[in-house]
Amino acid sequence: MHRRLLFLSLLLCPFMLSAQAQSLDPAERWADSVMHRLKLRQQAAQVVVARVPINMTERQQRKFLSNIQDWQVGGVCFFAGTTELQKCLTQQLQDDSRVPLMICLDAETGVGMRLTDVPKLPSQMLLGAMPIAADSLLEKMGMLMGFQCRQLGVHVNFAPVVDVNTNPLNPIIGTRSFGQDHRNVAHKATLLMLGMQRQGVMAVAKHFPGHGDTDADSHVQLPVVRHSRQHIDSVLLYPFRHLFNAGVGGCMVAHLHIPSLDTNRQVPSSLSPWVVDKLMRQQMHYEGLVFTDGLDMKAVSDNYDPGKASCMALLAGNDVLLLPADIEVAIDSLVKRADKDTTFRRVLRQRCRRVLMAKYHQIVAPQPVAQPMCDVNDLTYRLALNGVTLLRSDTACLGRRLDVTAANYKEVMAVLDNMPDTAVVTLCVYGSPYLLNKMQRSVSPTRPTTLVVAYDNLADVRRAVDTLLACRGGFVGRLPVDVTGYPMGSGLDRLAPLPPQPVLQPLQRLHPEIAAAIDSVVQMGLDRHAYPGCQLLVLHHDSVLYEQCYGRMTYDSTSLPVTPQTRYDLASVTKMAATTMAVMRLVQEGKVKLDDKMSKYLRYLRFTNKRSITVREVLSHCAGLQAGDAYWRGVMEDEDLRRAYASDTLPDITEKVLHGIALSKRIREKYKMVYSDLGFILLGDLVKKVSGVRLDHYVDSCFYRPLGLQHTCFNPLLHGVDKDSIAPTEYDTLFRGGVICGTVHDPNAAAMGGVAGHAGLFGNAEDMGRICQLLLHEGVLDGDTLLKPATVQSFNQRYFSQYGNRRALGFDKPLFNPSASGNTAVSVSQSSYGHTGFTGTMIWVDPDKELVFVFLSNRVYPNTHPNLLANLNIRTDIQELIYQAIK
Repeated sequence: MHRRLLFLSLLLCPFMLSAQAQSLDPAERWADSVMHRLKLRQQAAQVVVARVPINMTERQQRKFLSNIQDWQVGGVCFFAGTTELQKCLTQQLQDDSRVPLMICLDAETGVGMRLTDVPKLPSQMLLGAMPIAADSLLEKMGMLMGFQCRQLGVHVNFAPVVDVNTNPLNPIIGTRSFGQDHRNVAHKATLLMLGMQRQGVMAVAKHFPGHGDTDADSHVQLPVVRHSRQHIDSVLLYPFRHLFNAGVGGCMVAHLHIPSLDTNRQVPSSLSPWVVDKLMRQQMHYEGLVFTDGLDMKAVSDNYDPGKASCMALLAGNDVLLLPADIEVAIDSLVKRADKDTTFRRVLRQRCRRVLMAKYHQIVAPQPVAQPMCDVNDLTYRLALNGVTLLRSDTACLGRRLDVTAANYKEVMAVLDNMPDTAVVTLCVYGSPYLLNKMQRSVSPTRPTTLVVAYDNLADVRRAVDTLLACRGGFVGRLPVDVTGYPMGSGLDRLAPLPPQPVLQPLQRLHPEIAAAIDSVVQMGLDRHAYPGCQLLVLHHDSVLYEQCYGRMTYDSTSLPVTPQTRYDLASVTKMAATTMAVMRLVQEGKVKLDDKMSKYLRYLRFTNKRSITVREVLSHCAGLQAGDAYWRGVMEDEDLRRAYASDTLPDITEKVLHGIALSKRIREKYKMVYSDLGFILLGDLVKKVSGVRLDHYVDSCFYRPLGLQHTCFNPLLHGVDKDSIAPTEYDTLFRGGVICGTVHDPNAAAMGGVAGHAGLFGNAEDMGRICQLLLHEGVLDGDTLLKPATVQSFNQRYFSQYGNRRALGFDKPLFNPSASGNTAVSVSQSSYGHTGFTGTMIWVDPDKELVFVFLSNRVYPNTHPNLLANLNIRTDIQELIYQAIK
């Protein structure tokens, strides 16, 4: 009987194993398949990462490659070299390895921290000084770091540093930390980590459980952290917990003695089961890959031989033994211990399997890598603009400038000590803010001083400081640590103000007579009540040529004056600045094709007379659609809707409007150009159907936020915008309850909840200028690529000109033969394009002249007729004067 059961179990065993294998995920299956081929010594070697020596001769390199083949370690870590040397050596190492090697790099500020031919990115303390509004830059930095690593064949980056630096005398962390606020450290480190890991590079949070409050360097000796368990839990571990929950791939354990976690002062935290296994694994439930800090550091190597340290580290809960002082001794000791200790053998196999599973994700089946949208120099400059901190500005005069670094601060102190107390000085600290503690006696509180902390001595950081000082404002960085005289969070926005001086625009300096003529045209419009006020912005070669605000919000002399922050209802400019750009993005992404039928995306058109109209035809206003219709009257059928229509809380009968458009009549004449709101209402719905989000949310995430637009949105009142900053439009007591202000003027858009493809956008001249600059540069602005040049070029084409249609895709174009009473100035180029709006708005881009023209007004206040703005040719006359100036 027993023999039969044994035979049956042996017979079923392969099927049971096969079923078990099928239940595993691909990483587990791959790891197990490799494990079956590895002998015990090879398994031991997989948990070891060896140091790649720097500045090797050819003979030393051959010896090193031979050693790696013999040892069969799981990975290597680079510390210096050039891009080509590291790529070449990495390829040789991988070619010689039976199991893919895990290539590691300690690159906290990008690969430039280790490679001589790549520029560095800024230190983490500069990032810690940045405001939350600049968070996107941190993720971009992480993605750029990840991209750099992937280009080198690096799978693991030992970053970010998540130590909370609360000790000014810390000899090893300092500016490597984001600062002393554990919440700020956690937030910034998470952004950096997510950026790296989105590029398929494992980020490693370090140095667990926190190296920020030490006065010793673990490279030299064993530091002691004397905090209570409560402080460790609430402060030091806070960033680690945050990153663990966010999915950080790896964690590095520091060599520290922490009595509140492990009373044995002979055992550093990296070798302590109380710290690694009990605290990190069991209590904090971390499941990622755990690395020791370098086992060749004195904090470990002074007290333990490489073999014992390696065995203790593995038993403590570490997965990867980083840089044992003697690789061969370390592997021998692991094998010897595993041969005589079955428990240790099981631990070794578990660690090896975990390393192999990580290799599957990082090497065998990596994530695709994305090309970053900015280079190191540009990103460093932008990061510095947001991180540089102005701590003091006693006087408008900058006086003598002294640049302070870690290398020269004593010389600067000597200079300051020899200067009279009345001498004006500007101190720029290109390094740790803790230098100010050392310079305390020389930085006199009575001397007129400007004090700037830049955190890093990089060329692009210096460039940012020069820019901010020249602008005398825009300092948004705040001190991320306490220094003498300045608590954490200190920082000023601007330098002390200069005495008032008349400010002349470039046009006023270069062509005062033309500037006066423009002012005269605008004033004529104000006098004739063509509009109560307006904004004018002209950009030439990306610089402001002329920018002015005129008049008031209304004709009442007590109403508020127009300012650069005043928001206008942009009316049909929405078609260009929102809907067209959204469609461009969808076409660029391959989600929409220009010659597709609209009914492919809008199913309610399939059995109507609009089933065959194409996206290209609708964008060009030649799809046979009516110009418009009073679909808004649908709100009159319901008392609640009627009340909402007359209030600041608009109704939403979008579905009824779309149904009405679907059933509307079509113009029979093929390709006849009829300017149509209806087509753009349909396009707004197409954006929603294809993207999955409403038009306003789509353009905000894809364009307005990346461009940094502060005053552009749909439904500004719902975004908390004060009515006093919005120019009113029509006075309509019959349907809208009085003066329309903050809700869209267009009646159909108002009936659709304020968000529609033809109208609804509010903005100011500055923001519209940014949008026009983006288009002028064919989708690229400030290093960010939001649209591809080919996409912008394809939309700025006339596809139906043979039918007399001047329009491009979503853009208006000049008349084929411009005239003084046309839609543009006579002098505009045929490559130019833009749009006007019923409320009295116009934006225009001229690529040939590198010119942007923005004119915003509320000409419909208090009523829409007569349209003196158009009848008097005010916009086009101003535009023509601009062209005369640039000639």
